[in-house]
Amino acid sequence: MQPMEHLHLKHVLQTVCVLEAVVLRSFGPEGGQVLFTRDTGQAMLSRSGTRILTALQLEHPLARMVVECVGKHNNVTGDGSKTFILLLASLLRMIHTMACKEPNVYHTYNSREAAEAATARRLADELLAFALEELDDLIAICPCGLS
Repeated sequence: MQPMEHLHLKHVLQTVCVLEAVVLRSFGPEGGQVLFTRDTGQAMLSRSGTRILTALQLEHPLARMVVECVGKHNNVTGDGSKTFILLLASLLRMIHTMACKEPNVYHTYNSREAAEAATARRLADELLAFALEELDDLIAICPCGLS
C-alpha cells in the first residue's frame, strides 16, 4: 500500500493557476485563439476552453482531475469551462490569502503551515456549506435548465 500524500494549498493553487494562465488568453470578447501542436504534429487553433484543456498533455494528477471536473461541468451545462477554471483559481487564491492572514495562527498548532492548512480547510468547508445551503435553492429554481 502506497503512503498517503497530502496536498498543500499552495501547490493546488499553483497547479490551478497554470491552467488559468492557459485559458485566460482566450477568455472574453477580446480573447484570442490558442495555438497547440498535437502529438501528430498537426496545429490546432481554438477558443473553446474544453478543447484547449483537453488538448493539454497533463502529467500532474491534480491538473488531470481538475480538467476532468471541467469536462463533467461542460457535459452538464454545455459551456463555462474557462469560467470554471477562473472561478476555481480565484476561490483558491482567496482561501490561501485568508488562511495566511488569519490572526493567532500559532496558538493551537505547532507550525504556521499546519495553522494555515487548518484555516484553509475551515474556509473551504464554510464555502461548501454556503453553496449547499444557499446556492442549491437558486440552482433548483434556475430557468436555464440546469436542474
